[in-house]
Amino acid sequence: MLAKFSVKNYRGFKDKIEWNLSHPSNYSFNDFAVKNGVVKNGILYGPNGSGKTNLSLAVFDIVNHLSQKMKKPDYYTNNFVYAGRPDDLVDFEYTFLFDNENIEYSYSKDSIGVLRKEKLVVDGNEIFVRDVDTLEIEPKTFTIGDDMK
Repeated sequence: MLAKFSVKNYRGFKDKIEWNLSHPSNYSFNDFAVKNGVVKNGILYGPNGSGKTNLSLAVFDIVNHLSQKMKKPDYYTNNFVYAGRPDDLVDFEYTFLFDNENIEYSYSKDSIGVLRKEKLVVDGNEIFVRDVDTLEIEPKTFTIGDDMK
C-alpha cells in the first residue's frame, strides 16, 4: 500500500511536493478509509488548474516506469519536466508498506524519461543504488562471488 509519495521538478511542480498518506488527521467519519494507519481511500479535490491531474500522473509514473507497456504514449514528450528547470532531473520517491515491511523506492529521470538514478531501501537496509555509471548492491542479500566479477 502506498504510504508516502513525493515528486520534484515535474510538470507544474518546481519544488518538492509530498503526499503523506500515513498521517491521517481525522477519519473518524469513515474508519474504512484507513488501514493500518494509512489512508487507503480518499478524494483529491481542488479548483481547476491547481495540479490534481499532474499529481495523479506523477503518482502513476511508477506504472510507466516498471511495466513493459507505455500507458500514455506522449507522456514524456508533453511537458514532463518543470519548464523553469528543463535540464534538471525529475525526482520520484515512493514509500510502500507491505506486511509490515517499509519499502522505499526512488528514481530520477531526465526530460525525455530516461532513467538516470534509482535506489531501493527495505526496512532501512539499502538494497541497491544505481547511478548513470555505477551500481552498488547490498552484498549480504545479493552475494557475488569472484567468478561473477
